[in-house]
Amino acid sequence: MGSQQVVYMPKLNLGLYPDVLTVAETPQYFDKNEVLLTNPLVIIEVLSKGTGKYDRTLKFEHYKTLDSFQEYVIIDPNRCYITTHFREEPGLWRDTAFTESSDAIFLKSVDCAIAMSAIYRNIAFKNMTK
Repeated sequence: MGSQQVVYMPKLNLGLYPDVLTVAETPQYFDKNEVLLTNPLVIIEVLSKGTGKYDRTLKFEHYKTLDSFQEYVIIDPNRCYITTHFREEPGLWRDTAFTESSDAIFLKSVDCAIAMSAIYRNIAFKNMTK
């Protein structure tokens, strides 16, 4: 599923479009037309100039209202930098930053490792400083 899928937060009466998402079980929807997904497990956002600050702050706070939501991944497309936020328990999130192309990101919620080199394959950074 991807950017065409609306994630709906019933507590806020708000729907948002993540860049990428996954669910752990059968998708659950708020509506009969199966447009408003309510049970994402992992959400991934790729930052942009227009939405970067929002993705890192308020959008993340909105997603946190969903009980199913366990892990948030933020990818900076302009440098080798990815942060993951993993819910260890209600109200407690562990943040981890990955900055080396030799790093591998481990997504705890889906028991999956992804090499940074695979994420940034064919990307030429304009400024190589971190």
